[in-house]
Order: sequence, then C-alpha cells, then structure tokens
Amino acid sequence: RAALRRALGLDEAFVVGHFGFLRPHKGTIETLDAFEGLAAQVPAATLLLLCSEYPAPESASFRRLCELRIAASPFRARIHASFDHLPVEEIGLLLQACDVTLFPYRASLESSSAAARFALAAGRPVVVSESEIFEELRGAAIVAKSTAPGDLAELLLRLWADPGALQEAGRAT
Repeated sequence: RAALRRALGLDEAFVVGHFGFLRPHKGTIETLDAFEGLAAQVPAATLLLLCSEYPAPESASFRRLCELRIAASPFRARIHASFDHLPVEEIGLLLQACDVTLFPYRASLESSSAAARFALAAGRPVVVSESEIFEELRGAAIVAKSTAPGDLAELLLRLWADPGALQEAGRAT
C-alpha cells in the first residue's frame, strides 16, 4: 500500500475516496462539501472521486454540476476526479490507496450497493449512511450519523486525528 501511495504521489496525504455511478442520491455533492470542511483543517487531505456516468441523461447533467462545483472549490487542486469508466483493476488499486471511502447515500430504490462492497473488498475503512441500502454492511462499515456535510466532515476529521480508530475500522472490513 505504501508503494502504491508513493507511486500516486499520495504518500503524505489523508485520502478520502468516493466511488460509484454518478447519480444525485449517492451523495457526491455532500462528499464534496464534507471534503471542503475537512480540507480547511487538514492540509494533507485529498479527495479521490471515482464516479463514472450512469447511462441516463440525469447523470450527464449531474456530472456537469459536479465539475462546476469542483472548479469553484478553494481546494480543487486536492480533488482528483474521474468521471469515466475505469477498469476494475485500476479502481481496486485506487481504492486501496484511500484512507477511507465515503458513501453518504440518501434514500434509494436500489436494494444493495456494489460500489460499497467493492470498496470493502479493497480492505480499507468504509463510511456509509444510515440508508437501508447498507443494512447488511452494518458491522463491517462505519455508519455516519447523518449525510449533512458538517457531520461528515466532523467524522472524517475524527478519523484523520485518530489513526488507531481508522486502523481498527480497516480491520473490521
């Protein structure tokens, strides 16, 4: 993992990941807002967005919104976004480079999250919302008390400040 992070130029960073199809209910905007709260206090914080477009018109327009949001961020230099479909092997490596991966989903009609399962398989700590979609992941993931960006930023800040808790969360996955 250390060699991978060094190769990616992330060896000193606290890397927050967000992964999955680019759809509004998956909390990408909340992730961006939470990251800004974290980045304002943690100069080493980096956000890795791996959100490919979903084959629906809403996803393409949501991508444009996210790109504008990133461009307007005072921390845009520390936000690395890929909205293209990446090979599974590459996604796996990038998720392994994350210190924590965030899934602040709102209510959804979906029955499970392949993205969260994939992130758990990368062996790194995963934060999920209380959405029913994550019910079966309780015990394997950290459950955020809300999807409010301030609450998410506070949780990320606590995990950054307590590497022992982060390591313990990673062992639970």
